[in-house]
Amino acid sequence: MSELSDSARLARSLSTLRSSPMATIESSVTRLLVLTKHLLESLTQWARREADDKFVLDAYVKLGNDFRAAARSFTTAGVDILDLGDVPRALRIVLELALSEAPTQENLDRFLPNIRSIIVTLLLNLKAKQTRAKELAAEQSHVSTPSPQVRRSSEMN
Repeated sequence: MSELSDSARLARSLSTLRSSPMATIESSVTRLLVLTKHLLESLTQWARREADDKFVLDAYVKLGNDFRAAARSFTTAGVDILDLGDVPRALRIVLELALSEAPTQENLDRFLPNIRSIIVTLLLNLKAKQTRAKELAAEQSHVSTPSPQVRRSSEMN
C-alpha cells in the first residue's frame, strides 16, 4: 500500500475540516426542525389537557438551546446571523401569554398564528443561512484547491 503524499494528506485534512462546519449546521437545523414540531405538538397536547405548562416550557427550552447551538454553528462557518433575531425571546413572549390562559383549543387558536409565524420565519431564515454556508464552503474549497496547472508544475519539481 502506497503512502499518501504530504499534499494529499493536507488536502484530505482540509476537506475534513471544511465539511465539519457544514455537517454541524445540517445537524443543528435538523434538530431545530424536530424541536419546532415537538413544541407545536406539546401546545396541542396542552390545549387538550394531555400535557401541562411545564411540558410545553420544556419543549421551548430545548428549542431555545438548539437555536443557540445552530447560531453558533453558522457563526463558526462564517455566516452572519444577526438578522435571525432573538427567536427564543419572541416565542417566550407569545408562549407566556398563551400559557397564562386556560388550556383550551380556542385559546391556543388565538396564539397559534403568532407562534407559527415566528417558526415559519425562523425556518425560512435557516434555509437561507444554510444556502449561504454552502456558498462559503464552496468558495473556500475553490480557493484552497490548487488549479490543475499549479498541481502539474508542483508535481514536476
